[in-house]
Parts: sequence; structure tokens; C-alpha cells
Amino acid sequence: MITIIDLYNKGIIDYLVKTRIVSSTMVSYIEYFERYTQHRHEGRTYRVAIGLLAGEYGVSETTIKKGIRTIQAAQSNQIVTLKK
Repeated sequence: MITIIDLYNKGIIDYLVKTRIVSSTMVSYIEYFERYTQHRHEGRTYRVAIGLLAGEYGVSETTIKKGIRTIQAAQSNQIVTLKK
């Protein structure tokens, strides 16, 4: 299975954004999720990580939470799958 994060890391998501198949918002959500994961691995709590990200990206905490939830749902449900 290829996940959304795998697609992002391989540059496929960027291509899909350029061709307007995927919204540029998805790229932001992936970035939020990656930074959130990084903060959590560094031992920060959920609330602290969300607050730091909101300040870092200049968006509301609600936007950060929505982005994280969206990517977590996509990852756990494996919505994006490619067959070889």
C-alpha cells in the first residue's frame, strides 16, 4: 500500500496539485501532519504541538486540527491506494 505521505514524499502530490487534481490545501495538511508528528516524537503534548504549529504556520488551531484529522483519517483508512 502506498500512503498519502509516501505520495507526498515522492513528489506525486505536487504533480497532482499542479494539474489541479488535488487541492493545494492537501499539501498544507500533509505539512501540518508531518510537523505535528515531529513535535509528538519530541515529547510535546497534543495541545502544545497544536499551539506551536498554529504559530509557526500563522493559521488557527482549528485549521491545524482539521488538517491532522484529515491526514490521520486518510492514513488509517488507506483511502489512497495504488496497485502496480
